[in-house]
Amino acid sequence: MRDLIGIRKVSEHALRHLADMFADDTNPIDPTDVSVDATIVFADIEGFSDVVAREGDDAAAAVLDQLDAAVEAAVGPTAARVVKRLGDGVMIAADDPADGVLVAAALPAAFACRLADTTHPLRLRVGAHRGVVRSRGDDLIGYHVNVAARVAEQAVGGEALVTGALHDSVELSHPLRAVEAGQLVAKGVPERPRVFRLVVDAEQSPCEQPLTA
Repeated sequence: MRDLIGIRKVSEHALRHLADMFADDTNPIDPTDVSVDATIVFADIEGFSDVVAREGDDAAAAVLDQLDAAVEAAVGPTAARVVKRLGDGVMIAADDPADGVLVAAALPAAFACRLADTTHPLRLRVGAHRGVVRSRGDDLIGYHVNVAARVAEQAVGGEALVTGALHDSVELSHPLRAVEAGQLVAKGVPERPRVFRLVVDAEQSPCEQPLTA
């Protein structure tokens, strides 16, 4: 059985600690690492720690199962991949920026649909960015990973934010569009990149008509 108390502690700080680590440019880099252009997507559950505290480990485990299902549904139609899970969150990477945008846009609704028949008022917050990152085995590290994590921190539950670098890399079409949402103001990201909120204008409920490529 998962140690969900431990998961809760990790989940509350995972994005911040991860971003702080990548913002520290004193970390040594293995010269055999490979640099790749990638779109990085982070997502985590807003309010998850309250579920753990109020309803206990079994309820929290059920929520995490629904997160896994939502991630699978969002990633499945694309060539994106799950890099790693972070407590109540996940890090996803895509070689094609269009795949990254599709995953980021689909995740909040995919998660909400799976909790529609429950009493949990939980929402997923998502952030995505594109840039050159370091590939170390199955993991990805570097400054642009930090930026993606910071974007996710700035999002509110139910929201998917992307940077201008990612937004400008793709051509959006109905039902997906982007709305300007200011700038990213975060530690370790001095340039304050533009941020856009992804909006899905679906005629049907996203639970009935999932967003696909």
